[in-house]
Order: sequence, then C-alpha cells, then structure tokens
Amino acid sequence: MTFAEPYHFSLLADWMFLVLAEAWHPGIGDPAPIDWVITFGYLATAVLCFVRARTLSGFCMRTSARGHAVRPAQLWYLFSAVTLVLGLNKQLDLQNLLLDFARGAALTEGWYHLRRAFQKVFFGLLAAGTITAGICLLLRHYVILRQHRLFVTGLTLVVLYAVLRAADFNHLVPRVSPSIHEHGSLGPLELAGVTLMLCGTIYRSVTEGTRPVDSLSTENGR
Repeated sequence: MTFAEPYHFSLLADWMFLVLAEAWHPGIGDPAPIDWVITFGYLATAVLCFVRARTLSGFCMRTSARGHAVRPAQLWYLFSAVTLVLGLNKQLDLQNLLLDFARGAALTEGWYHLRRAFQKVFFGLLAAGTITAGICLLLRHYVILRQHRLFVTGLTLVVLYAVLRAADFNHLVPRVSPSIHEHGSLGPLELAGVTLMLCGTIYRSVTEGTRPVDSLSTENGR
C-alpha cells in the first residue's frame, strides 16, 4: 500500500460525509400532485402484493406434469419489496445521493474527465442486467405471470420508465431538447405503469379472494 492510498480514501470519505451532511437531505423530492399519486400507487401495490403473498404462502405450482415447482408467494414478496422501494424512492430521490457519491469518487480518484465513458458503461450494465433479470423471471415464473397480464404490462412500463430516466441521468438522451425529466414527459408513462399494476393486483385479489389461483397445489400434494 502506498502513502497516497490512505490520503485518497480520506478525501473520498470526507466527500461522502459532506454529501450526507449538506448536499443531500431526506425529504419530499417530488411534491407535484401526479408524483404523490404515483407514490401512493406504489405503496398501495406493495401492500396488496404482500397480502397476496401471504394468501399464497404454502402453495406451489408446477410448470408442467414433470416440471419444477415454483412458489407464487416468493414472486409476490419480491414484487412487494420492489414496489415499496420504488414508492419510497419516488420522494427521497436516492439516485441523486448515488450520483453525488459517484461524482465524489470521480473527483478524488482523478477520473472525472472520463465520467461520460463510465456513465455509458454503467448504463450498459444496467440495461443488460434488467433484460437478463426479466428473461430469468419470465422463464421461471411464466405459468404465474401469464395469469397476471395486466400487472406484468404495468411492470414493463415502469421498468421502461426507469431505464429512460437512467439514460437521461447519464446524459445518453439526444440533446435536441432539454432534459426529459425537466419537462416531465415520462410522468404519464410511470403513472400508466403504476395504475396497471395496482388495478391488476386489485382485480386478482377481488376475483380470487383468499382462494389460490388455478393449478396451484399444496407442498404435500396436488
């Protein structure tokens, strides 16, 4: 270890402390009415997904006569956690905190002039990871997801919104106009996604009640 390494680490730590102490504060980041509607939509969807997961706890589904068994409850717990995080982040804007940390690392480590290249790499990894996760989720839980087309459509729109926002934050949007975030042109896309997810969850909860979906079996037998 060289003598410069502790010094650089100290600078980075000082920058992070400065960001947490002064540059970023937890609070209401999007006070517009549409943003509050989206926030409550996320939180309501998180609660309904959690309730649905509890309802389906102890049941499993087979993808075919000899296929592997999947547990719907695990999927709905995942959806509940994801929508809860999205709802909280809608107002806390945690991505701004991460951007400030990354900016501090770039400045203290001396690669700030290469930040655009790093942003492109980050966005590429994010997009690739999102596509991979979506494919894996679809392959493993296709039998369940095909019964919730409304929810899946809404989730797809929300993911698309998140990818476009990430592209905007990383300056990958064509500069033919000001930031898409400033104009709020992505707001209706996110609102449509949240609405579809919420309506899809409500619809399945009302039509099925406490009865698990068709083709489900208990862990001890069909």
